Amino acid sequence: MNYYLISALINFISSFALGGLVLYRNPKGIVNSTFALFAFSAVLWSFSYYIWQTASTAQTALFWSRALMAFAIFIPIFYLHFVFAFLGVLNEKKKFLIFSYFLFICFFLLNLLTPQIVSHTEPLLEFPFWPIPGSFFHALLLVWLGYMTYSIHLLYRAYRDSIGLKKQQVRYLLLSMLIGFGGGITNYFLWYKIPIYPLGNILVSVDVAVTAYAIAKHRLLDIRFVIARTVAYSLLLLIIASSYTIAMLVFSSYFFGDTFQGNQLLVSTFFTIIVAFTFQPLRKALEHTTDKFFFKGMYETHDLLAKLSHIMATTLLLDTLTEKVLHELVTQMRISRGAFVLMNKGDVILIETSGYTKPPGFTHHQLFTLESAGKTLVFEEMEDGTLKDLMRKLDLTVVIPLKTSEKEVGLLMLGEKLSGDIYSDQDIKVLEILAPEISVAIQNSLSYEEIRRFNITLKVEIDHATKKLRETNEKLQEVDKLKDEFVSVATHELRTPMTAIKSYLWLILHKKDLKLDQKIHKYLDRAFISSERMLVLINDLLNLSRIESGRIQLEIKPTNLNEIVDETLAEIMPKAVEKSLQLIYNKPKGDSPKVMVDPQRFPEIVTNFAGNSIKFTPNGGKITVTATKKDNMIQIDVSDTGVGISKEDQKKLFKKFGRLDSSYKAVATSGGTGLGLYITKNLIELQGGKVWVESDLGKGATFSFTVPVAKESDIKKAVKEEDKPLEGVYVNEKALSRYNSQQKSKS
Repeated sequence: MNYYLISALINFISSFALGGLVLYRNPKGIVNSTFALFAFSAVLWSFSYYIWQTASTAQTALFWSRALMAFAIFIPIFYLHFVFAFLGVLNEKKKFLIFSYFLFICFFLLNLLTPQIVSHTEPLLEFPFWPIPGSFFHALLLVWLGYMTYSIHLLYRAYRDSIGLKKQQVRYLLLSMLIGFGGGITNYFLWYKIPIYPLGNILVSVDVAVTAYAIAKHRLLDIRFVIARTVAYSLLLLIIASSYTIAMLVFSSYFFGDTFQGNQLLVSTFFTIIVAFTFQPLRKALEHTTDKFFFKGMYETHDLLAKLSHIMATTLLLDTLTEKVLHELVTQMRISRGAFVLMNKGDVILIETSGYTKPPGFTHHQLFTLESAGKTLVFEEMEDGTLKDLMRKLDLTVVIPLKTSEKEVGLLMLGEKLSGDIYSDQDIKVLEILAPEISVAIQNSLSYEEIRRFNITLKVEIDHATKKLRETNEKLQEVDKLKDEFVSVATHELRTPMTAIKSYLWLILHKKDLKLDQKIHKYLDRAFISSERMLVLINDLLNLSRIESGRIQLEIKPTNLNEIVDETLAEIMPKAVEKSLQLIYNKPKGDSPKVMVDPQRFPEIVTNFAGNSIKFTPNGGKITVTATKKDNMIQIDVSDTGVGISKEDQKKLFKKFGRLDSSYKAVATSGGTGLGLYITKNLIELQGGKVWVESDLGKGATFSFTVPVAKESDIKKAVKEEDKPLEGVYVNEKALSRYNSQQKSKS
């Protein structure tokens, strides 16, 4: 048997096996089915070639040479059909394919029914029955070459424009085509009497080998796993058979000579047991070897899951999370490109990509179609249809839906692997394990993002409101300042005429030589009381304005307590006498202490407290003013036997306009502004003391306040300032001497 027959037999077996596996893997896939047609055409061509070469008569050789050409006619059109399907341009080339099939069917019929393709056979070189071309053979050969060239052009253009796995696949298809069809051309040189031996059968075997490698290594036609396992088991069977045969021959010749005896059965059984025990370890070792060859670029699943879990556990920002997870995935799994597409109620809210040279042009309809599948989509495992066409158009290999128990989050879309490998079971399992975790992490990031954006919006609103409030407050402060200035000016201007009115009214009422009618006297007396109240109101408003604007000036210096209290109580004693009230001052033990107060303002404090007690104590009651030294402070208590103040009303006493609505107010014989105690409290605090009240309804009230005791250093300093001469004042010594002499003569 010559090498032509051996190569034809090898082509027959390899092409049949390859075409059968491809068709078995996906019989409905247009790519697989067109490749199977091409492979089976090569099978029939090889079969016809073998029968033709072994023919014993010219008639038989002529028949099988025509059969050989009949099957060779459809090889280029089937291959072009496969290329169209593989590149995804079937719809565009539909009319061209119909015309091509019609053309090749015509050539086929011409070959079978007439001698226009193969005319006859005759001896040529070492071939006893070489086919001689007919009149249409030349046209067929030109068409055959044209379709082959067109297929090469399409594959080259696809190789130039593709990246990643697709580029690898196209490269091996282009290489296998150049080898196979290039070898096939040599078969036709002898048809034109060119003495070149045909290499088609030999190179077609190489073509099959290259295609098989592309299938196994670069995931061509979805049967990589089958090819890898077939290689493993074929090698296993070969090794077992060889080992078994060699062992039998050695043992038979050594122990039993050249003849096979019955006890050789024991030896065969022994080796069978050894083979049985060594089958699984050997199988695993061979599978490990083939896996290492076909599944390069593996990674540790646990390490990858741990890294991704750490990223998802420590990252809250959505952009950062998707970027880091996607980068880790495409880097560790060696994927050409990937994208996260996050959606909410049909709207795309984020597209994060890695490995894309330009932003992918996903449409809402395409994304909705992929999402509606609701399951993991692996391109190689899908039947032909809308989804597979869409994934081919978008150049996607795996699509993982991202969803939680509550809602759908989006999609994780991945391209082919950079190594050209198919997505292994390990890859798919890792992605399916990660999908729920990624979905939850993304959902948490979305919730955090909503809260963050809400906080940002809230902060902006608060800042805006705060700014407006600040502006309003500044305006109110300006208005309040203007109000204080107005009150200060108005009260100051009002006090002068009111003082004059009060003075004139007092003169009229107390002039002895002026006889007034009783009614007129009554009216003037009321006018005098009203003017007095008006002056109190004006003074209170003026004091309030000065206190709140910080313009009140106090001259604090050592002051004799007993003297100033006695003088103050003496001024208000007539009012106490009018109501038959006892007004008693309990002086502190020992010498009269000196206190650090303003001699002009301190009487206002005593007058306010004592005056309130007189006002709100029934006739015949008692008012006691008690001074007690406590540490470095003098505590002054003003107690009365009035109706008292409720606990609720006590909280209002020292507030601005803190007039009471209780019985304490009801017994008042005259009105008030509600400012007296507020002003008094501020004057006490400005002089270094504090104020409080103790009272129960029906048991009277005690107003207490403290003032600092003057220190020795304060007293000495005050004495020095009194003795200090006035600087910058001219003193007339003669006038001063005359004034002193006059004072002595008077005394």
